[in-house]
Amino acid sequence: MSKTFVLISCCAKKKECEHYAEVLYDSDGFKIRLAYARLLNPDGIFVISALYHVVSLTDFIKPYNVCLKDFSSAEKREWAKICWKQLDMVSDRQNDKYIILAGKDYYEELVKGIKYYKIPTQHLSQFKQTPWINSQITCDLIHKFANKLPRFTYPFDKSKLPRNGVYFFFEKGETYKEFDRIVRIGTHDGDGNLPSRLVEHLNDENKDRSIFRKNIGRAILNKKDDSFLTCWERDLTTKKVKDTYSSSIDFEKLKRIEKQVSEYMRNNLSFSVFEVATKENRHYMEKLLIKRVSEEKMFFPSKDWFGNFSPEEKIRSSGMWLKQHVAKEKTNMNTKQVPKSVKQVKTEGLSQKVQIEIFIEDYIDKSEKDEIVLSAREIRKWPCVANICTNKNYKNICRAMKDVFKYHSSYIDGIDESSSFKMLYKK
Repeated sequence: MSKTFVLISCCAKKKECEHYAEVLYDSDGFKIRLAYARLLNPDGIFVISALYHVVSLTDFIKPYNVCLKDFSSAEKREWAKICWKQLDMVSDRQNDKYIILAGKDYYEELVKGIKYYKIPTQHLSQFKQTPWINSQITCDLIHKFANKLPRFTYPFDKSKLPRNGVYFFFEKGETYKEFDRIVRIGTHDGDGNLPSRLVEHLNDENKDRSIFRKNIGRAILNKKDDSFLTCWERDLTTKKVKDTYSSSIDFEKLKRIEKQVSEYMRNNLSFSVFEVATKENRHYMEKLLIKRVSEEKMFFPSKDWFGNFSPEEKIRSSGMWLKQHVAKEKTNMNTKQVPKSVKQVKTEGLSQKVQIEIFIEDYIDKSEKDEIVLSAREIRKWPCVANICTNKNYKNICRAMKDVFKYHSSYIDGIDESSSFKMLYKK
């Protein structure tokens, strides 16, 4: 049975030090080609390099300054012969199919030794190739790809999952055209942690280790107009924060809500995964896929989607259990009536300082920036803060910022308690 392989040309822009091939090549065009190649779900992807010839995505190679356009016709023929020999080691040139995402300099001699091939951008000029490939990464292609992958439900065998990759979640009753509708796209940071990240979502009952769980818990509580939502919002990761708020939190109820979240997720969700070896490429794919899915006008939830009860506008409007990287908010006509505004539920009955903490945490949560620099002067101008503060009240703002940043797991800098201090946050 024949296989399909995608061949991507290398690029001039590269990292300055030795790296995996999928990371070394650093141009926007290469990244888009690689993303498109992954979504074609081939049997393999290789880079065709002017120096290294046929390169696996996980080959560790050094940067170089060699370009095929500088080769003579004879040099190109010799280069192609070496590529054929290397392709013979990983494929069958007489029976397998090759999709070539490259310019004429790279495919002209190469295809003379390949029987079955396709060059989608052959009819396009060099400067139109990347925009065309970019336009092919659509919500439909992503759903087709995600729905063809092996599907998992709880409980699942971790040994059958790749160590590194990106995941798609689907929810019962949710469809997009002829496909099961994607309701969440995500990945992980640490090397080899994809299986454990999925366990955190579906098995470990700790909302502060999984924003996915926290978002479903928000919908459960908001549907009931339950004031416990205020406690659910509190991140209890650190011992000091837990000790500070332990007297005001019903931990037995917290456990019950965690079990309700687990029950909902295990009974209603399934997922698929695909392998992406490096952290940089995982996060690139995650961001790209979320944006392309959420910007599609025909992508929206059903009237019975549980996420319609979420107090988070971005979740309701996007139809996905996430807020980061979603495209500009759309109107979701199926949104359930939210009993109270998010801010009302989160802040009613709390001290001024704690209210300000919640506003700051919301700001951080909704920001798509990798680093955030905030000043007390800036926060004082926020309408939500101005409404509860009088005479500037920098003291409470400074204290609130100190608590948020100091005890946040990604806190990286201290503060200067003056009216113009700044805080640096790294997501």
